[in-house]
Amino acid sequence: MSPTFERLRNWPLAIALLGGVGLVITFLSPIFTIGARWGLIVALLLFTLRWPKSLGWLRTSTGAFLVANMLWGLLTYFWSLQPLLTIMKAAAFVLVVMALTSAGYLWFRVNGIRSALAFLFPLMLAALLAGVLGRTDESSYAAGPGMDLYRGMTGNSNMFGSLMFMISPLIIWNLHCSLRRPFARWIWGAILTLVFVMLLLSVSRSSITGFLVMLGAYGLALSLARRASILLFGALAIVTGLVMWPGTLQGIESRFVRKNLKVQNSAVAYSRLEPWAVSWEMAKQGGWWGAGYGVSIGAGSFGGGLTSVGYGREKGNTQLAIVEETGIVGLVLHVLVSGSAVRRVWRAFRMSSDPHFRTLAAIVTGALLGQLVIGLFEAWWVAPGAPESVWFWSIIGVAIALSEFPRHTATMRIGRPGAMSVAPAPMEAMSINPDRP
Repeated sequence: MSPTFERLRNWPLAIALLGGVGLVITFLSPIFTIGARWGLIVALLLFTLRWPKSLGWLRTSTGAFLVANMLWGLLTYFWSLQPLLTIMKAAAFVLVVMALTSAGYLWFRVNGIRSALAFLFPLMLAALLAGVLGRTDESSYAAGPGMDLYRGMTGNSNMFGSLMFMISPLIIWNLHCSLRRPFARWIWGAILTLVFVMLLLSVSRSSITGFLVMLGAYGLALSLARRASILLFGALAIVTGLVMWPGTLQGIESRFVRKNLKVQNSAVAYSRLEPWAVSWEMAKQGGWWGAGYGVSIGAGSFGGGLTSVGYGREKGNTQLAIVEETGIVGLVLHVLVSGSAVRRVWRAFRMSSDPHFRTLAAIVTGALLGQLVIGLFEAWWVAPGAPESVWFWSIIGVAIALSEFPRHTATMRIGRPGAMSVAPAPMEAMSINPDRP
């Protein structure tokens, strides 16, 4: 067992994340039911609050913007078209943000840099099993426009692609930390290759784009020589492939850009054009204040229950959904929360001269940006119980704690997860080499 999980207090966050994705993975759904999911998140919040420092993120600018965002969602109850739905979903949003952000923040404060993303390990095992075992099941393929979309043992191909994206920060970070250990390096390299193949099979363009954004952010932490060599060999591989297989470019364009092998003249992102058009019209009706958090204008009445499944429509874009539900005010708060979180981690990246810290900061920045890119195609922000939402807020907690690290004066060793001494030292003198025993 990893030393990280020998501590009882490290399990609740990992289990809550599994609960968040349990409903979309067939072999986990009988265990992590709707009620179990919310029970785990409540338990996580109560467990995390035992350590007052878990609320340290509230003192930051990102925390202040998040509090304003939560309060605004609750306030929309007073003019909501569906008051019961709004108060339930707004309360769920508060619960998820408080529990997962606090738990992510505490995780980093307790476990340090080397194990900063280790809470994703159980999720990684479940997601990889959903991908590998799904290869033996014909129902794992969903018929697309002239092609098969691989969805593993999940509900749909986009959700499967999202799972692959969510586990990739841990894999990239562990690959980086094992550069001086050949066997571990090959293991993590093989896992990363498998994840990328699964992403391609899913044809989830949003998740593939988010993954590439994260890789691009990771590349910023590499040395100039390494970046140049990767770009050179990558360009050579692309040119070689196009020369040897002339039809490759057209196939890639049809499969991944248009996502349609039947109609060559189909529009780019044609599968999203209709939801975007409807959401655009509804966003205009949302105006400054919105129709109420969780509300889909013109979608009828909410019947109650622990889930809003069966109510509403696919909105296809986070920003349009936010304006429809919480208005332009809600969109401004969304930009402030996202922008301040990314800015904090990026500033920490620039402040540090340690290559390992910079690499982790780059991966976390890429993870945040990648999930925001996915939000251009999936309205996960307004679905507090969605797997993407649960994952994102835990990463936000890690990001805030990570951004505070350059200002700390404690020396932290990360070769042994969780080890910390209190001897004062400047940032440049901190021992944060992940290869060090």
